Order: sequence, then C-alpha cells, then structure tokens
Amino acid sequence: MSRTRRSAARRPSSPRALFFLGLAAFALSLAASGGARAQRWERPPPDDDHRGVYFAAGLGGGLQLVNLDDGTVGGQVDLRFGYSFNRLFQIYLEGDFSASSHLAFDGSSTAITADDFMVGLRYFFYADRFTGVYARVGLGLGVVSGLANYYQDGGADTVYGIAESYALGMEFRLDKKWSLSPELFYRRTNETDDGSRVDTLGLGLLINFN
Repeated sequence: MSRTRRSAARRPSSPRALFFLGLAAFALSLAASGGARAQRWERPPPDDDHRGVYFAAGLGGGLQLVNLDDGTVGGQVDLRFGYSFNRLFQIYLEGDFSASSHLAFDGSSTAITADDFMVGLRYFFYADRFTGVYARVGLGLGVVSGLANYYQDGGADTVYGIAESYALGMEFRLDKKWSLSPELFYRRTNETDDGSRVDTLGLGLLINFN
C-alpha cells in the first residue's frame, strides 16, 4: 500500500502552468522543425567516424511529482557512458540525479531526490551531417530519498525500485565527434518498498561525444 502524506498547504500553481507552457512550446518547435526538414533528411552512409566511445553530460529541469501529486520544479544532472555502433545507434550506462523542494507538514521545505541508474538505448529516426531526431529509452534501479520528512509518518527515508526513462530529442553536430542535444524527457521511479512513485517531466540539454 502506498504511503499517504498528512495534509499541508498547497503551493501556488503558477510555476507548474509556466512549466507546461514552456514544454508545449518546445514540443511544437520540435514537430515544426521535423516537418520542414523531413523531405531532405536521410540516413548517412555507413562509416566508422561515429563508432567507439560514447559519452554525454547535461543539465535540465522538470516538474517532479510524488505519487502524481504535489508537483514542484527542480533540477537534474545527466551522465552517460557507453558505446556508439554508428551515427544512428548508441547503448550506454546512465546516471540521472534530480532534486526538488517540497512542502512538509510542518511548513518547512524538504528536498526529495530521485537518482536513477539505468541501461539506455538511443536511436536516430532521421539524420544528416548536421542534425538529427532521436528517441531513447532506459531501464534500471531507482533510489528516492527525503520521504520521511515529506510523509511525516516515521517510515523509511530512502527507498528503492525500478526506474524507467523515455525521451525525444534533436541533435546539432558541432563537428564530427561533438554535438548538442536538447531533449524532452520523462522519468518514472517505481518504489517497490512502499508503493511510492516519483515522476519527472522536463527539458534537458546535453553535450555528446561519439
């Protein structure tokens, strides 16, 4: 059975509304750009330029929800290390570290962190020499901390469970090896210890080497 929090004063919803407006604008720009370029995008010819080590690091922000309630905006750090088979496909180990401040029962702010350690895949649907559109997925272990003060129930402060991640992004090549990637991502951490879950929906910007 999932834990329930004692009632507390809710924060204003304006940051959430602004966040979703920004998210919608990003999604629309991504769709518009994809439609305009679809006619001239093509798969690059096979080569070995992008075969080998894959590394990425980035920062982002998103709306963090605990049990689909009490959403607040927080930050995220993303690190990846793996192997690139070619321009279109990479497999990697990923660490996502996010935190957001939530309102505890006593009126104080308490930080909830969601750290996910996953195996991920990234695949490009469209690509040319300078740009690309891709999707990625990840699955692994999730660790959530800061729950004891949030729930005010004397339960566990840190719990573990299954983590999953999904994203849609665009890549802009800086040269043959380096690129920048803005992403729209969704992360979910399902905590098997007590039935809690933490969802994060947001935007990120990464620098990639492959």
